[in-house]
Amino acid sequence: MSIRRQTELDNGKLCGYVDYGTDLESPELPIANSALTFMVNAVNGNWKIPIAYFLIDGLNAIERTNLIKIALECLHETGIKVVALTFDGLLCNFKVGNELGARLEAVDLKSTFPHPITGEDVCIFLDPCHCLKLVRNTLGSKGSMFDANNQIIDWSYVVKLEKFQQDEGLLAATKIRNRHIQWYNEKMKVKLAAQTLSESVANALDWLANDLKKAEFKGCDATVRFIRLFDKLFDSLNSRNLLSKGFKSPIKMDNAKTFFDFYNECDLYLRNLTISKDGINVVSSKWRTGFLGFLICIESVKGLYKSLIEQDESALSFLMTYKFSQDHLETFFSMIRSRGGYNNNPSAKQFKAAYKQLLVRHEIASSENANCISLSKINILSVGSRGKSKNNFVQNINHDNDRRLSDDLQIIDNSEAATSDHAYSKIPSSKILSEYVEDVVAYISGFVQRKLISAIKCEECSDALIYDENSAENSYHLINRKNKGGLIKPSKDVYQLCKIGEKSFRIIQAAGKITSKNVLELLIADSMRKINVNNVFSVLNNHILNQTTFDNHIIFLIKSVLFEYFKIRLCHVAKSITASLQINRVRSKNTKLTIFKGH
Repeated sequence: MSIRRQTELDNGKLCGYVDYGTDLESPELPIANSALTFMVNAVNGNWKIPIAYFLIDGLNAIERTNLIKIALECLHETGIKVVALTFDGLLCNFKVGNELGARLEAVDLKSTFPHPITGEDVCIFLDPCHCLKLVRNTLGSKGSMFDANNQIIDWSYVVKLEKFQQDEGLLAATKIRNRHIQWYNEKMKVKLAAQTLSESVANALDWLANDLKKAEFKGCDATVRFIRLFDKLFDSLNSRNLLSKGFKSPIKMDNAKTFFDFYNECDLYLRNLTISKDGINVVSSKWRTGFLGFLICIESVKGLYKSLIEQDESALSFLMTYKFSQDHLETFFSMIRSRGGYNNNPSAKQFKAAYKQLLVRHEIASSENANCISLSKINILSVGSRGKSKNNFVQNINHDNDRRLSDDLQIIDNSEAATSDHAYSKIPSSKILSEYVEDVVAYISGFVQRKLISAIKCEECSDALIYDENSAENSYHLINRKNKGGLIKPSKDVYQLCKIGEKSFRIIQAAGKITSKNVLELLIADSMRKINVNNVFSVLNNHILNQTTFDNHIIFLIKSVLFEYFKIRLCHVAKSITASLQINRVRSKNTKLTIFKGH
């Protein structure tokens, strides 16, 4: 962890100089600029603890190796069995691995080294998050690579996807924004790399190239395969939940073959990637770190599975690979920085004080703006906590004058959940929606339908929202591409209402009225003028005979659909405006540069 180069008086002694714990005093000692920290994380338990730190001004591979061996020996004396060692992808760390007895090269790769006391194998991991960032950096900076079949893996497809989404005004259910294209301004953000090399991006490219037949995405098959492979590989190296499915699940006896077959495929694929057509292999080039790091992780996972599960079934029944991530140490560093309040760059004295305090009372939460975040968060309500906006149209449907159940209603209406995975850009005016827009609207419609089904208590109205395959008029290509069993296909009526709403939204936004007071009511009113009520939710025609004119459930249901749809769209308008203001953000980059320079 980088610290500020500063000397201070601490208990009658100047501190801030290099300190290896030997109390060495010399006027020639340099001032420390980093804190080399060791942390132990339990593979078969739920605890972690930092065990040592050293204030340094740079260490060579041999010196780092000696410190690691001392740490392993001390842990052995306490009865702890160390099975793995994790570090990031610094060139010096590769040399450390070789000094310990491993061979961290693509040729004759050996990812283990003997324990200095017991002689048992200790596996080496390169932090998967760091490796993924390096893979993204390589593709983004080089622009292209080639696979074993000499097919091009082209970064420009990702750039085209972001531009296409901006031009169309809707996102293809991806997280890709301008920030992801300008990744060099926020190199340290893991989530930007993970969202770029994600299945949602692969699905979007596949959909545009094969379903919508867009010429600019023709030939993206190799790029799609590259993205899918790294998405699955990263998931498999970050398993943290026993109930997760697919490659996010921990490795067990019943799924080990699936994982190892995939790892063999990844091994072959990574070794055959080249920088240019018929050129040098990536794993042998100067850009090898991220790719070689994944190869090392693959070999180590295989070795740990065999030693902890196959050979000794009593040790573990499953292997959660997130245990070997460096995130545990990164979040600890974030907590140390948080101790300084406005000062996120502690001096040596401040680092030692925060380190000791966290050991005594580990109750400090890491920053949400850190490189990695805690996996579980508990929100603390304050006086300013924002209340939930309510869909009054749903309340009107649920209100029953005879049974008086209004006090028991629980309207599920979390606006943040509605927009966190469905963010859509500012859009041009258009009365005719393109095939792309219609497919994305169908995707949003399914989300709207899911919300209303869970919120509406009237059984007849809830049943009217259910998708009827016989009456479907849209093939829903995007939903089919993304669906793993959890997505909902919208009914014909819900889909048509959302399409009408989208047209109204574009018209009103083009007219400059999107920032008007009561814009939700304006959008709903404009859409209602274009809807023939007699042709929507016709299955409820008999149901409304039991209601008064002012309690018409069809009208309430139509307005409920429009309300939820417009809420999603409007929330993103605010986010889009903010993003446009921050398009040239430099705060994160400058902060990291300042910290690394020790100022």
